Amino acid sequence: MALNLKSTKDRPKGRERFFFIGDMSSGKTLSAATFDDPVWIQPVGEDSVDTLTKRGMDVPVIYVGGPANPSLGTSGSVIKDVYKVLDELLAQQKVDPEGLPGQTLVWDGCSHLGDMLVSEIAAGNIKDPGEMNQRLWGDVRDVWSRIQQICWQIDMHIVFIAHPHIETAQ
Repeated sequence: MALNLKSTKDRPKGRERFFFIGDMSSGKTLSAATFDDPVWIQPVGEDSVDTLTKRGMDVPVIYVGGPANPSLGTSGSVIKDVYKVLDELLAQQKVDPEGLPGQTLVWDGCSHLGDMLVSEIAAGNIKDPGEMNQRLWGDVRDVWSRIQQICWQIDMHIVFIAHPHIETAQ
């Protein structure tokens, strides 16, 4: 049986999707910064872009979550903030596909973002405020699924960055 070799120049063109998972200071953020024209989405309180700033790199950042802060554009709801950003990107793409703010959308701090989603969803538990249950874990899954589905519609490279595990003080 002969190998069916293809040329890399014949590879289909399109946007790439990446998940960078690694320990703190392992180079995830710097690797993402090498993509074409990156735009960062970062939870308030996450300091990943400081890594870039210390190296003299300037990247646009969209903050999500945290307390309502008009200067940061946050509403006090991480879910509302994330959906607003995604809706605005889709709307911009519809009006002018060339008018997107960059070529790469970097979701840095996904571990922190996940914690924020869980906290917000658990706070809505009327029976046991702050406690998670099977239905609420399904709600968390639904939010992540919606984020992923919308991202795949946006004509930008997408990079998600997370830690392999989170250690919390007990």
